[in-house]
Amino acid sequence: LLENDYSNLKLVILGEGQLRSQLETKISDLDLSAKVLLLGHVSNTLNYFKFAKACVVSSRIEGFPNVLLEMMSQNTNVISTSCAGGIEDIKGISIAEINNVISLANAIEKTLKYNTVENRSIFNKNLDERSIDNFIKKIEFQLNTHE
Repeated sequence: LLENDYSNLKLVILGEGQLRSQLETKISDLDLSAKVLLLGHVSNTLNYFKFAKACVVSSRIEGFPNVLLEMMSQNTNVISTSCAGGIEDIKGISIAEINNVISLANAIEKTLKYNTVENRSIFNKNLDERSIDNFIKKIEFQLNTHE
């Protein structure tokens, strides 16, 4: 859906899964081998996230995806489906509907078109609120209020 306006982009998929061979066949059948790269398991994803034009979580359902926080730490162009509770509450993330290719394409295009540099401060604040130190403080507060 974005090929005409963004023909220079490639899709880089990180990770392994049991459907890899089916995905490879689909990529080959659609003659997308030059456009879609399956890198498999990558031990350090941060450089991929840092230099990506956009980072996308396209899951249908997840517990809260920590990879989303990793993407936010490295990049201001972050897109996610509403695959877990709380994602819609994070300002700066472009949200796409689950199982809706057009919605996902629109969210990606919106993110690529607009300057998202302001998301850095928004994401940093959100990440700070989710830090281990703040998590411990919240637990300690709960424990102290229930004594």
